[in-house]
Amino acid sequence: MPPKVGTKWKEFLHFLDYRVLPIAAIILLVAFAYFVAVSVGRAVEITKCPDNEDCRTNEAGLVLSFIEGVSVIIGLGIALATAYGIRKIANTQEEFETLRAKVEAVTKNQDSWEETVRRSYAQNQRSYEESLVAVKTDTAQQVAQLVQIIQLMQQATYEMLLRNYGQVYYFVNKVLELDANNRYALYLAGWVEIHYINNELDNAIKHLEELVKLDPEWHSARAGLGVALRRKAKDLQRQKDGNLTARINTYYDQAERHLRRALVADDRLTDPNQESYWGPLGGLYRDTKRFDKAIDAYEQGYSITPKSSYPVGNLATLYLWKAKQQGETHDWESGALNQARQAFEKTLAFANAELLRSPGDYFNLMDIAMAETALAKDTAAESLRVVLQLDNPTNLLRVSLDGWKFLSEHYPDKSDRDRNVHQQIQAAIDELNARIGNVDESPT
Repeated sequence: MPPKVGTKWKEFLHFLDYRVLPIAAIILLVAFAYFVAVSVGRAVEITKCPDNEDCRTNEAGLVLSFIEGVSVIIGLGIALATAYGIRKIANTQEEFETLRAKVEAVTKNQDSWEETVRRSYAQNQRSYEESLVAVKTDTAQQVAQLVQIIQLMQQATYEMLLRNYGQVYYFVNKVLELDANNRYALYLAGWVEIHYINNELDNAIKHLEELVKLDPEWHSARAGLGVALRRKAKDLQRQKDGNLTARINTYYDQAERHLRRALVADDRLTDPNQESYWGPLGGLYRDTKRFDKAIDAYEQGYSITPKSSYPVGNLATLYLWKAKQQGETHDWESGALNQARQAFEKTLAFANAELLRSPGDYFNLMDIAMAETALAKDTAAESLRVVLQLDNPTNLLRVSLDGWKFLSEHYPDKSDRDRNVHQQIQAAIDELNARIGNVDESPT
């Protein structure tokens, strides 16, 4: 491999190329021209010289001088040619060095690029393998979690069928720990919090509001939210605080809006207890003293579930209100009082039939106790004792208390029979108040 051209050598060649060689070439040309001119002049003189010894001597000297001059010029030319050749060699060597450097750079870059490609491939391969392992792990975990959620929801559904609401609540909360947006779990959680879990009404509203946001077209969820909001308004109403009036009205308005929207979408909508959602809307109208609308709503619910004691039992007490408005005081065989009597008889029959399918159901037992009381049955006190011996949530006791109070307010009192019924109604109210007080004071 040729030696590399040093910096000082490059500077010398540059000086020779651009300074010395051009000047030397000019001097050489001038000298050559001068020499030719002198030689030509002397040659002319010789031609004029006579043919003698001196002229021949001068001619010989001229020839020798010419040869010497030509030799000098040739020497200088050779020197210049040598210098030029050296310069060309140097340039060629420099170009070779430059080309070699470029080749080395390309080779180095190629090696570097290949190394980069190898490293990148190895890194990508590791990343891919790690991602694949992570995906497999995540997928396995997700599948395991999904299986767990399905199992928990199956357990919750099974317990719901058995009306083991505490167990339902336990399982759906387990599901919500794994999947906070599980819609069925949110629905069941909200529903049992409304009716069967003490002091969880605010959580019921929260769960059902989240569910309605997730699925605005799930009409059962929207109706359930309406029930929860109506229950909240009723709880505040019981406090008899005038400062709460605006909040109470807001809750009632929201509840009515949700219930009506759900029932407009599906007028045959029923809740997890297979009761028509027209019932809660009728209850809302009764709470806000729109009794005619309440009757219409419960009659609509009765047409949807004609064998349920829930709508017809509420209709019975509303017919008592209607009888009072019409001035009916004692004739149970005609008018609105007759409607009320027949409705109480249907309530008793339907509740007993439902109780065969769901022994121990609170609502059916309470419907039986109230209907027997209104019909002046001798078994009424025993039926009330049976239902109040159950471990009943405060939520349900308060709902029943409101029903007994409405019955007391509108039940006739003109006959001895009716006055005796009033005494039994008041005894039921006192017992419910005592039970609610005991439950409220308990740690649970």
